[in-house]
Amino acid sequence: PLKLNYVTIIGNIMVLSENKKSLENIILNFNNKSTLEKSTKFAEANNNIPEKSNQLRVYNLEYFESKLLDKIKIKKEDYNFWISHFLIDKNFIYKTHSITKIKEKTEKLGPKILFNTKINNDIYLEPKWVKNYVTKEKELVLQDNKNIFYLLSNKGEIIWEKDLRSKIVGDVFQIDLYKNGRLQYVFNTESSFIILDKNGKEVKKIDHKSNVKVLGLSVFDYDKNKNYRFLICYDKSIKMLNSKMKIVKGFNKKTIKHKITNSPKHFRIGSKDFLVTNTDKKLYITDRRGNIRIKTTENLKVSGNEIFLNDNSFLIVDNDNNLIKIDLKGKISKKPLPLESKYLISANQNNKVYFSENTFTINNNNVIMKYGNYSEPKIFGDDFFQITNFDENKVYLFKSDGVTVSSFPLFGSSKADFTIDKDNKKMIAVVGEKNEILVYSFD
Repeated sequence: PLKLNYVTIIGNIMVLSENKKSLENIILNFNNKSTLEKSTKFAEANNNIPEKSNQLRVYNLEYFESKLLDKIKIKKEDYNFWISHFLIDKNFIYKTHSITKIKEKTEKLGPKILFNTKINNDIYLEPKWVKNYVTKEKELVLQDNKNIFYLLSNKGEIIWEKDLRSKIVGDVFQIDLYKNGRLQYVFNTESSFIILDKNGKEVKKIDHKSNVKVLGLSVFDYDKNKNYRFLICYDKSIKMLNSKMKIVKGFNKKTIKHKITNSPKHFRIGSKDFLVTNTDKKLYITDRRGNIRIKTTENLKVSGNEIFLNDNSFLIVDNDNNLIKIDLKGKISKKPLPLESKYLISANQNNKVYFSENTFTINNNNVIMKYGNYSEPKIFGDDFFQITNFDENKVYLFKSDGVTVSSFPLFGSSKADFTIDKDNKKMIAVVGEKNEILVYSFD
């Protein structure tokens, strides 16, 4: 017999289940409008069933195993649902079984929840997609607020976890340190520079000096030959290491004379390398050895702001809401942005997006949204643009023309990460509840 241990109320419907996770999936699908009610295929099948019933069961034939289907020569791929209807009316009992053949039309149902996994503690570092070099599958890394670092499979299983004893600062990168196709994870924590192998074992670890503020890690592979440079950035100094964990002697770190506010970024334009370092007084644009490459002609009020490469120029918003563009000869152009509130910006070579107040501008297309507390926008390739409303826990995904991707927004409480797996399936990973990882797939 069923043990209905859990219950929830959705609208005026009571839902009971043997386990908590089933109810959580139902609630997520309801919030994301991915229920049968939104399916045109189900609506067509349900039209043949009386409105009143004592019992109604709906089977998805994709997961339905029955010898009866073979006997009556029905192929599951040609049909969607088996509907079993039961009605008691005075002296009669009506029992009806119905299946409806699929009509050739586009079905638009919400994204599929691939999994939701809960860990013991709240999530500190939001999930990021990485690659399993053995299986070629996509996996996820994240860290909780107790400093535990996790690797999750694409099915939501915890593969391993490791106590880093300190919080990760900045991003997590994958590298091929030994040039043999085996990938490692590299990152900075508040206390150490760490490289882990695929099983979570420490390959390299260098402790930072005490009483220094770590800003993050920048990883450069100048010539795409896996001769990495690891730029460990502190607020008052920079350390550059090579793949053998030795100090790079040819790097002129004395060029940077002010307090650093952002981890340096590397851009390659043609045959030239550009290292861009933002400080509290000045923006430095140097070559790979740390020597000044572009001398800016005026003081820019850009301290603490991120810089991007767009259309072979450097793009940044200053503290007076001017969109600043610096070309390769150091020429600066300023474009006042229309709103007074702080702008959140992101860009790549072909796209630029920014958000302020309730306006999300994607390549000059304005999208008017609800007022609220939003994340910094993210760009995935040239196709998708993502932003999260933290007040409503809604994850938005747009196309380059400003049109919302079908079935978005979705439930989520963090910035999302996007990937396409080896089967060409699009996937979004996001934090749901404070200790929950959600992964959706969509067309």
